[in-house]
Amino acid sequence: MIHRLLSMFVLALLSQSALADDIKSLLSDYASARSTFASVSATFNYSVDQVIYNGGDILFEDSAHKSADFRRDTELFEFIIGDVPDSSLTKEASTITSRIWDGEKEYQVYQFPNDVYRVTVRKDNTIKKSLSLYLIYSNLTGVFHGDTKSFDEILSTASDGISSLRYETVEGSKCIVLESDNSHGNYQVWIDPERGYNIVKAIITKGPEDIYFGRPLKSYEYGPPSKHDKTSLSKLAGTRTMTETVIKIDNVILERQGDLWVPVSSDHEKMLKFSDGVINSLKIKCKVEQLEVAPDFDKLNAFKVKVPNGTRVRISEFPEIRYEWQQGRIIPFVDK
Repeated sequence: MIHRLLSMFVLALLSQSALADDIKSLLSDYASARSTFASVSATFNYSVDQVIYNGGDILFEDSAHKSADFRRDTELFEFIIGDVPDSSLTKEASTITSRIWDGEKEYQVYQFPNDVYRVTVRKDNTIKKSLSLYLIYSNLTGVFHGDTKSFDEILSTASDGISSLRYETVEGSKCIVLESDNSHGNYQVWIDPERGYNIVKAIITKGPEDIYFGRPLKSYEYGPPSKHDKTSLSKLAGTRTMTETVIKIDNVILERQGDLWVPVSSDHEKMLKFSDGVINSLKIKCKVEQLEVAPDFDKLNAFKVKVPNGTRVRISEFPEIRYEWQQGRIIPFVDK
């Protein structure tokens, strides 16, 4: 009896060791495949539907159609996001926002109607820290909302939690489903090894104790309703917290471009649940219009601030001083 129990224990250890090796190998293969997109330029069109509700009461509802350019060269980043003109929105009335990290400073550029620009500058690279805020890029980066690293980095270094692997067919392709329950949340990620180790589906759930942008989800506090912060819409006055976040990626379509498999369309969903019963739901349908690996960034004039001379500049570290943009440089503003 003791011998049989000992044998079962040894087999269980061997099984766990083999599983750990399989997971480690999968994450390594995924990381290697994703490194292809460390230098990339992509253009997206996407629709956004947002609903904030409490029970049957809708507190806020909005829809938008946006375009976005995403450029990355290892540690350099550029995002350009703007509204897509339609019957109710002219190009002149659209607002374009770009964020750039040039390796030394982060620039946030706003373009308003009539070609009015404003620039905010900071030394801290908040773009990399908040990369997961841009849901439509998760397929390319592997960074999910609420995380500051790609999921393979998180799972490779997680010392806690339970992980498992299984196989599942998605759109006729045999995929590996990796599930991990750790201090960052519950991760379910469908990876297609036959088509470039692309993510074809994902469900990421974070509870109150799970790490959300570097600290427990429950530690973030939100106040009463604000017209400037729609996330804070609430029928209850006072402080409230987030209780759960759910991130989903689905309906991913992959196309072969040369030797690469690339995601050309996908659906994204973000649901934030609060302690007062309010739920903030965001649904995105995304289409990739253009994607180029290792592009000529000089030709694209990427990672550079492109604003007219005289544009007002605010430096976060010195908010009391007025600056302006002149000949590609930031100089103190002189009232003429």
